Amino acid sequence: MQFHSIAVWAEVEGGAVPGTRGILWPLLILTALVVVGIVVVVWMDRWRKRPIEIGLTPAEQLAHFQALLDRGELSQQEFDRIKAKLNRGVLTTPPVPPQANGSPKA
Repeated sequence: MQFHSIAVWAEVEGGAVPGTRGILWPLLILTALVVVGIVVVVWMDRWRKRPIEIGLTPAEQLAHFQALLDRGELSQQEFDRIKAKLNRGVLTTPPVPPQANGSPKA
């Protein structure tokens, strides 16, 4: 009787038990996919939570618009409107000058 249990143990050790031979590779692939999925989720979470780069300060933006006004690319009314928005903190990025986007100069 003891010999029989050793033979069964040898079959288990050798992978000869029915139904277990073809499960090793799919299980390893599934484990690898789960690990890759976890890595992707962690990476995306860190990417999403990264600090946003701050653009120009309001003083730099005002200097930019002042240069546009001096070159005649902005009217005094447009400059005053932009300056008021900068003072309220509404405007955070400078708009594209008219000739840069293909529209005619005002």
